[in-house]
Amino acid sequence: MTMTISNFFSSSWWKEFFYHYENNNSNSKFKASGNDLNYTSFDNFLENIGDSSSSHSLLVNSINNSNSNQFVNSDFNSFTENDSAISTPYIFNQQPQEENYFQNELIIDQQLEKQQQNVYLIEKQQQQQQQQQQQQQQQQQQLLFKESTTDTSFYIYRVLSWLLTHDPFYVMDNDNQDINNLINYCLECVKTILEVHEIPANCLPIVIFYADKFVSRCGISNKQLFNLLLSSSVATVKFYGETVLVDLKNLGKYFNLSAKDLCYMERLFYTGVNFELYVNNDEINEFLVSLENEKQTYIQNQQTLD
Repeated sequence: MTMTISNFFSSSWWKEFFYHYENNNSNSKFKASGNDLNYTSFDNFLENIGDSSSSHSLLVNSINNSNSNQFVNSDFNSFTENDSAISTPYIFNQQPQEENYFQNELIIDQQLEKQQQNVYLIEKQQQQQQQQQQQQQQQQQQLLFKESTTDTSFYIYRVLSWLLTHDPFYVMDNDNQDINNLINYCLECVKTILEVHEIPANCLPIVIFYADKFVSRCGISNKQLFNLLLSSSVATVKFYGETVLVDLKNLGKYFNLSAKDLCYMERLFYTGVNFELYVNNDEINEFLVSLENEKQTYIQNQQTLD
């Protein structure tokens, strides 16, 4: 397809070129009105550009290149490489701004992501610290609870509850301090028996557990309290000591009892608990928790009465 000068200047592409040129040069003699451009002459256009020779050569090259069907489509958006050569300064003046904009957006996104990660790490560290503190508190409470279970004062309230249930008149007719002294003496004797036979103090709850089982089946009186706890401690030593030898004769001398009396008391105890001496840790833990609750309830009631 052959393009003449008149066709070239009448094409929409060339009008777009005039439009951009007119907007960039306020002193131009060419006036743009919408899509129509009014110009005086081609020479005036070349003078307005500046170097007429260079502009003329640019124009001639554009016309010659039009013979290769590069101007078949007159749409401004369908430029070829040669078509875009004239508008290259306009396009590349805008492109770095777009690149900088996207780079800034990327930097901002990265900074926000780092901030979110830092916030997440801080929250996670705080949660871990709280969990560690809770675990430490629980361990301390468990340690204090275990230490209290080896103290005889922890079991006073359960032994007192036996007397309140099965021998209430004794509790009513005697002073509380005397009753507490009796219970403390019995419990200290139990603890001494365990220590003499090298049984750990954490077996003390088992002694009270067996005695509590006996009381729930057979009852108890204040005169039987010492014999019950003594028999329960001997049974605990034999059952959990396994190879530990219990010398009932020497033990009886210590408490002003004969070996025959101790054997008889031991048989009565086994019958009272139905020979059920096996107990697991869960049962002991539940028993200790019930003792703690009973202790707290008793203390609250005493504070209310006072």
